[in-house]
Amino acid sequence: MQIPPERLSDDLAFVLEHAKNEASRRHSLYLDTEHLMLGLLRHPSGPAYRLFVQQHVDTEALYRDISGQVGMERDNSVEIKGFSRSGREVMQRADREARTSGQTVINTGHLLLALLDESTGIVYDALKPTHVTPNIVRAFLRTEPASRLSDAPSASREASAANKPEVVLVPYRQKRATGTSTSPLSRLGNKPWIVLALVLLLVYLLTVLPDNSAFIFVFVLVGWIFSLCLHEFSHALVAYLGGDYTVKDKGYLTFNPLKYTHPLLSIVMPLLFLAMGGIGLPGGAVYIETHRLRSKWWKAAVSAAGPASNLLLALLLAMPFAVGLVDTQQVERNLYLRVVADAGRIRGDLPQESFWENSMLWTAVALLVMLQIGAVFLNLLPIPPLDGFGIIEPLLDEQTRYQLQQFGQFGLMLVFLALWFIPPVNREFWNSIYKVCSSLGISRLLAEVGLDLFMFWR
Repeated sequence: MQIPPERLSDDLAFVLEHAKNEASRRHSLYLDTEHLMLGLLRHPSGPAYRLFVQQHVDTEALYRDISGQVGMERDNSVEIKGFSRSGREVMQRADREARTSGQTVINTGHLLLALLDESTGIVYDALKPTHVTPNIVRAFLRTEPASRLSDAPSASREASAANKPEVVLVPYRQKRATGTSTSPLSRLGNKPWIVLALVLLLVYLLTVLPDNSAFIFVFVLVGWIFSLCLHEFSHALVAYLGGDYTVKDKGYLTFNPLKYTHPLLSIVMPLLFLAMGGIGLPGGAVYIETHRLRSKWWKAAVSAAGPASNLLLALLLAMPFAVGLVDTQQVERNLYLRVVADAGRIRGDLPQESFWENSMLWTAVALLVMLQIGAVFLNLLPIPPLDGFGIIEPLLDEQTRYQLQQFGQFGLMLVFLALWFIPPVNREFWNSIYKVCSSLGISRLLAEVGLDLFMFWR
């Protein structure tokens, strides 16, 4: 559905441009109700503005109130793709308000009426103290002269429409005809030497590594990427259920790892942690607009969803061990034979392994379970930007939250330094992980040997 430019009053067209700028500077890809309200407050003309003046509404204070909750402004802007679901519904209600009142042009007064029809959210909470009600707005619009409702003389309507944007009420999902794509895949595609280097590195590893290390390396790497997707998908799903519908527009409700890719968080940090100590760190990145969530409990739930998904995956992977399907002792014996055979101390064929006694498969699964448990422990630390802090953050007062956020810039690095260089901390961390693994039926020997085979560079 589209609203033709000639149906927009001049003041509403300017408000939409203001709203687009508000969303763009806050890196929101879609126009939402908060951005429309900010645009309305930023444009000092039109029926809505005159009503605010008449009702003695402090528009500057109202703007600061809403702006402080919508998100931090950035130096660089993003390209807006269209309206969010809520924004689309508001524009549709504004269109209906104009038609109901017999107006051929939608103005800022109709937009204000549509925003007042919201029953919850930031805009609703901000407008409630102003005592501006739908009845007051409708009564004001009935007293306005027709020429002031459109803010454009009827004789110049056609010429004015030529300079106005066409309002598209469905999210823009098609590829742009011009311009450069900004998706992670296209960014890699613009540098083919990076893709070629990664492919050659993987081929080299698979050809020079012993069969045992190659299998475990590929199996665990693929499993870790899947767990990354599950972790971030869980964040996005709970955020969607809690009221942030923009995660769907951003493509986060998917298991496509490219949707979660962040060069530092997704590639450098996890590989660094694995290389230095086999620490499992989920490295995806999803941008949740927490101000859209219905309550502080939903904010906590969004943060908890990631570690909960890692724990659930660990439980599912460990189930064959826990119920006795995997013959752990036989797997360990088979693993020993494979390792000594790789060292050249055994000649001849190795005994045939059944599925539930396959040493390489279940060693890789044991390692993957260990990494998931480690990721849960690490993520639950109450230090920014880990999920543990996100769980408790909504329950903290503003001063405590600020102090912890300042500490978080250094606290996370201190934790990792302690894990790597303070033996008692390192020992307690790994002993806690192995205790949980043992309770799930995972042999410590399998996990440790699996980690050694995975980290072939050591």
